[in-house]
Amino acid sequence: PLIAFPLGAESVQPYRREFKNTFGLNPNNYRKADFWDLRNLRPPYWLDCDEHYQFEICQLTSKEIFGFQTSHQIATNDLPKKASPIKWKIIHETLRTWGENVYCLSSFKPDNTKDQVIAVSSFFGMEHNSVDGGKIPMSRVIKCGKYAKFHFVGHKEQYQQFSNTIYMCILPKLNLIRREGEDIEYFHLASVQKQQNNESIVDLYYYIPVL
Repeated sequence: PLIAFPLGAESVQPYRREFKNTFGLNPNNYRKADFWDLRNLRPPYWLDCDEHYQFEICQLTSKEIFGFQTSHQIATNDLPKKASPIKWKIIHETLRTWGENVYCLSSFKPDNTKDQVIAVSSFFGMEHNSVDGGKIPMSRVIKCGKYAKFHFVGHKEQYQQFSNTIYMCILPKLNLIRREGEDIEYFHLASVQKQQNNESIVDLYYYIPVL
């Protein structure tokens, strides 16, 4: 009901039937699947699908990065138009503190204790395992495999438009299926050095695991 009613469905059953007709699975099985087939996704009316972003298919090799883990929650009614202010604060502070490019590995799942809330887990890391002579105890491995790679430069307010467009417009147009894995963002140090109208510019590569 949390999804069906806001989308205008009269009840859950018609929504489930329409969902299965569109994606070939009912909503519950789709959530449990190891991949997201977005080829029949219908973008919302407010999303400009004519936006174009630099894109390529690439193969990543495994890489260990060192950093720290964070978790936060986002209300579903804030999605998908609102970017997380917590994330951007961490990104800019980490770029300044480390003085290096920063990776962000993110995963998303429904919160187990609260309705209409998404639990977001992110790992922020860099390729070196020490800062100011001190060792960084936590590490993660970027998994190898096939990824869709996008480049974005702009204000953080424009970033959510970018994220929505690649998921809701570009991946479906390219007939790409998202496989299991984490989204990878690679933020460049220049993002805190560029200024435009006193607002920080973000410069990043965005990798989405695809089949």
